Amino acid sequence: QKLSMRKRKGPHKTRDTKAQVRAYTPSSPEEAEILALAEATVVDVDALRQIAVRRGLVNDYVRQRVWPILLNVHTTKIPSLGSLNVGHKEQDQVSKDVDRSLNTFPKGISPKQKESRRRELARMILAALCCSAAGLDIDANVRLTISSATAPPVPPSAQQLHYYQGYHDIASVFLLIASSERTAFAMLYRLSYSHIRPCLDLTMDSIIGLLNLLLPLISFHDPEAFAFMEESGVQPYFALSWVLTWYSHDVDDWDILTRLFDVFICSHPLLPLYLAAVLVSTNKTELLKQECEYSMVHSFLCKLKFTQPLDMLIHEAHELMDRMPPAALQTRANFFLPPGSPFCIFPYAWMQSTVTQVGEEPPIKK
Repeated sequence: QKLSMRKRKGPHKTRDTKAQVRAYTPSSPEEAEILALAEATVVDVDALRQIAVRRGLVNDYVRQRVWPILLNVHTTKIPSLGSLNVGHKEQDQVSKDVDRSLNTFPKGISPKQKESRRRELARMILAALCCSAAGLDIDANVRLTISSATAPPVPPSAQQLHYYQGYHDIASVFLLIASSERTAFAMLYRLSYSHIRPCLDLTMDSIIGLLNLLLPLISFHDPEAFAFMEESGVQPYFALSWVLTWYSHDVDDWDILTRLFDVFICSHPLLPLYLAAVLVSTNKTELLKQECEYSMVHSFLCKLKFTQPLDMLIHEAHELMDRMPPAALQTRANFFLPPGSPFCIFPYAWMQSTVTQVGEEPPIKK
């Protein structure tokens, strides 16, 4: 299945002077509260996570400031991404996918500007792949460089990141939020070794295995919807792009998409799967009107939209995870993910409760 970027509402950035950034006035008490937390000398990251999950981060200006904090990334030791791109075997496929991306957003940019953003997108993806191939650790207390004599041994292929179609969808969201491609790269690299690491395995076995948990989860959450799906013979592959791209391949509303990223960044890596079960259940009335046949049901499920209030669906997905935790779900499905899988290890070691601010690039006022 080839994934391509679809139309959606999107951000439009303008680079302002530092004086304009300093003069920025929050547009609401909620925004002021979040920015005050983010700009503290010692940041209460737990408080920011709770806000991100429960009500979202208000707008893209706030996300630009808060997402790097939530992901505990810094750009002080990251050089220009061009210096990290030493060539990669998957470069041709990356280029093909990037050439099909960013077709309708950010809005109001010229073809020349669009090509510039595509080059940035390609650089950050290839930098992630090249750094992985060189065994570089974003948390190491050294400046990232692939030519350093102190670089670690090249890891085996199975331990490296392997590009998949859809990785560019996730990368593009971070690029359009971040203040620079270096920050976007740092956030993408962080996720690539945590929440979405199994998606970047040499094979898709981990993701196919993960999808084996979806129908048992639906059977627990909504037996009526499950019974209809089981009778139709439909398989869980309708949710493949949802899991691979954090819904960024399918959602055509920028506000919904960034709200989902607010939550996924802070949550258990299986939450997109739980949200899939909730999404199916909330569309049950229309589902049961379909002809109970594989291709008809599969086609309907592939086109599901977030028509219900998003905060309600997010809350329901978290409640479902509380009632049927990942370990219990695996027992119910009689299918077990590898114990060392990033899908099974949460929270991650880098997810600290507080962080001390370091010098970073200022956010861009939009």
